[in-house]
Amino acid sequence: MIEAPLSYQQQELLDNTSRYPQCMARYDWMSVYELAAETDLETLTSAVEGLADRHEALRTTVEYRDGQGRQLIHPGLAAPVERREVPEAELPDVLATTAAGRMTVEQVGRSDALFRPIVITSGNRILLALNIHHLVHDGASEAVMWRDLSEFYSARQERRPAELPELPLSYAEFTAWQRNEWERIGGRAVYHWRAALDGLPATLSWPTSPEGSPEEPPESLRNAAKGFSVGPEAAEALRMAARRGRVSPFMVIAAVSAAAVGRVTGNEDLLLGVPSANREEPFKHEMVGHFANTRLVQARGPEDPGLSGLTRSIRASWFDCEDFRDVYSRPLLTALGAPEVVYVAMNAVPGAVTAPTFAGKEATRVPVRTPGVSDDWRSVGVMWEWGDDGLLHGQVRHRLSIVSSAAADDIAAAATELMSEL
Repeated sequence: MIEAPLSYQQQELLDNTSRYPQCMARYDWMSVYELAAETDLETLTSAVEGLADRHEALRTTVEYRDGQGRQLIHPGLAAPVERREVPEAELPDVLATTAAGRMTVEQVGRSDALFRPIVITSGNRILLALNIHHLVHDGASEAVMWRDLSEFYSARQERRPAELPELPLSYAEFTAWQRNEWERIGGRAVYHWRAALDGLPATLSWPTSPEGSPEEPPESLRNAAKGFSVGPEAAEALRMAARRGRVSPFMVIAAVSAAAVGRVTGNEDLLLGVPSANREEPFKHEMVGHFANTRLVQARGPEDPGLSGLTRSIRASWFDCEDFRDVYSRPLLTALGAPEVVYVAMNAVPGAVTAPTFAGKEATRVPVRTPGVSDDWRSVGVMWEWGDDGLLHGQVRHRLSIVSSAAADDIAAAATELMSEL
């Protein structure tokens, strides 16, 4: 077994869920795929083992106690591939129960398996259920996993070595690289952001009138979401606004989000947090692991009024801190005194995640009933995605002890109006 320090991503997740244990469930995921009936179970099991042999994150557990932790990298799967036979009538309930059995803070911290594969047979159906924790995986890892798992299956069937790109680094080596990057440029990043945020309030001025007062006590983490949509004409308007401003469409969306929050809070300068896959470096492209980061961007209002001016300020901030994109946000925000961040995200296009292929047939994703998790420590975020209906959908997610439902309604209304004016 190999020991390694935690990555900054892992440290932040463990620190936050240790402080807010009710949030841990949102980070333990399960994907279920139905496979072709001719899939060979022994070959499938061997392919899953090969996947874990290639990606050490899938063989990793963690020990964590009192804010201190480490990665433990096992020589093989920490939990062997489980095989279950389930009567067809019981399958939906078994899948739902399995998905609901998410790991607790105690289980994670005592080095329980974070990757738990299960092969299920039910009548003439074959299903592969992969339980995987965010500590060793992120959204961008899925396509890598499915490609590699498919190749391992084919290679074992054809009795040949798997033909996959060489991995230049392991996740433990990435952790060391990441810490070296903080030592190298972390101080410059702190200096840059201290100057950029000079005069910015540490917290936003959320409405405190009776209709806008928080609906939960201060310690509550209960979240709510206010959804909204803009019409199909928004797609062309968004592209035109981006073209006029010589920015990406996302920067226009970020400006709309910042302007909407600014209308409600009266804060013209905002610190935005943009979730990032954080995989620009080629060595990360082929790896499974938790690399995601939050990229900080400033939206400055008064110097250049109007939405176009706000968009230009976001573009300028984005490129001004390009050298610091690999600096992890948690130690940076801590050094800056933990200013309030408004999160803005554009979710992936539906259907963009690939599926594994076995026996020459692509697996089919099986929807599973999972309990919702409504707890989150972040105060507010505006999330966007293009729907299959051609509409641009938005959602204001807010912590009810900080941002009231009335304030979220106002943000959604402002964002809808601003999009219609592009």
